[in-house]
Amino acid sequence: MKLGMWFANVGPWAFPEHALTLLRAAEASGYDSLWTGDHPVMVKGYTSRYPYSPSGRLMLPEETPLIDSFAFLAWAAAHSDALKLCTGVLVLPHRNPVLVAKQAASVDALSGGRMVLGVGIGWMREEYAALGASWSDRAERLEEGIAVMRALWTQSSPGFDGRYHAFEGACSYPQPAAPGGVPVVVGGSSLAAARRAGRLGDGYFGLAGGDVPLERLLKEVRAAAVSADRDPDQIEVSWGVAPGDDGSLPLSRDDVERYAELGVSRLIVPPVSFDPTQVAAATEQFVGDHIS
Repeated sequence: MKLGMWFANVGPWAFPEHALTLLRAAEASGYDSLWTGDHPVMVKGYTSRYPYSPSGRLMLPEETPLIDSFAFLAWAAAHSDALKLCTGVLVLPHRNPVLVAKQAASVDALSGGRMVLGVGIGWMREEYAALGASWSDRAERLEEGIAVMRALWTQSSPGFDGRYHAFEGACSYPQPAAPGGVPVVVGGSSLAAARRAGRLGDGYFGLAGGDVPLERLLKEVRAAAVSADRDPDQIEVSWGVAPGDDGSLPLSRDDVERYAELGVSRLIVPPVSFDPTQVAAATEQFVGDHIS
């Protein structure tokens, strides 16, 4: 089972001396990847329901420091050699995908091909409003955005003619190291997200705590891939486990074994301690208790 370190840019890890401690702890304990949280803004008093917690609230206070994903991953590229550098996940409809394609390809170039772009449609309507982004057609914008980025990453003279974006000969270099462009991981624990991953994703990132069981989500991923004439075994499955409302991480060794049996390739977990003086030892113990 691979392990990814989630929320790597949040809270104390938003500051370089502590972020370096976290990065070293992840490397030393055998994690394969860093995954950022991503919110350009957190809106006080939001009423949108966070879908992965019984309380409907994100565990992070609105004032929590959170570094921009691409800035953090570019910094992490300079301080690591092998960790995959991943957004977990970036709400693509918040942004112009032409610019996101450039940002992701830039981190990919600086890291020697280690960038992974996790994307989703998000859940906070108030954040969309603050950014001036369109909420009602966010799913359509996400799917077109993926196609826009892949055109820019793979074509010698990129062209695109879609509902929201159109261009001809819009070259954006350097293109990513992988022939198909930066791997795109589709995130979300709805049936629609699972189907989208099957149709469009290089990977799928689901999250525990949602309304749909993992078994059903994986069934939808595979069925959608087959319907799209894709090989479902080529879609890497990652599963995120977030703390409960009491702050504890609901994960046992038996859970890890069950996830592996179901076809999960990577578990993505937050730092097991947010104390920079304790995180190295706590991370090593976590891996020993759950994986080794």
